[in-house]
Amino acid sequence: MLRSVEDAKDEERRDTAEQMKRDGNVAFKAHEAKKALGFYARGIAMLESKAKKASETSSPAQKSKFECGSKITMAVQDGGLQMEGIVSCVNGDGTYDIMLDCGDDHDNVPESKLRLIETQGDNASTQELLAALYLNAARCMYQLEQYAQGAKLATKSISCNPTNGAAFFVRGRCRLGIPTLDDARADLRQAVASDSGNAEFRNTLAECQRRIKDRNESNRETARMFLNYCREEGISAPTL
Repeated sequence: MLRSVEDAKDEERRDTAEQMKRDGNVAFKAHEAKKALGFYARGIAMLESKAKKASETSSPAQKSKFECGSKITMAVQDGGLQMEGIVSCVNGDGTYDIMLDCGDDHDNVPESKLRLIETQGDNASTQELLAALYLNAARCMYQLEQYAQGAKLATKSISCNPTNGAAFFVRGRCRLGIPTLDDARADLRQAVASDSGNAEFRNTLAECQRRIKDRNESNRETARMFLNYCREEGISAPTL
């Protein structure tokens, strides 16, 4: 089957991004977080450029363009019957020659009768790879004590794969480092809910809860001391 030039480019981008992930993993395991981050960043850039281009192409104000090998559906009857096939030739007048899966050939088909078939499997694999790259980059940021950046990268990973408890765990750890303890607790609870048997998840959540308890007790003690001071000085204390 014919493959479009864009399909080949997309596959090349994914392959390069996958290699960047592997190289980054090697560096990370060697405790070279900064070097690993560079690999992950290059992989992310490859896939983000593809996603941006796809978003621009899918704009309602912009008509779809097809290439030789693009998988399409074609309207073959006024009643709306659609049949699948591929573009076999792009003609100079803006029409297309189509080879349907049933074996029929149609020449000089106007673009208005064609719709591009989204490659859901490719999109899913790209999103999965992008989620992994964001997550690994977030781990690097945590190691480098760049907690706010790490939390942002983990959030991007979650947007690609909202069911990955590890991404919530990494974001929770980064938020512990910031610290934004209540947000961290919410993330860590989500991580534990996804994998209750993970001791690291549970222990980090317990640490977060201890820190929240200490913070609350410290706040109450500070408030008590302030109220005592106001009473001793005859100052009207505000309502806390």
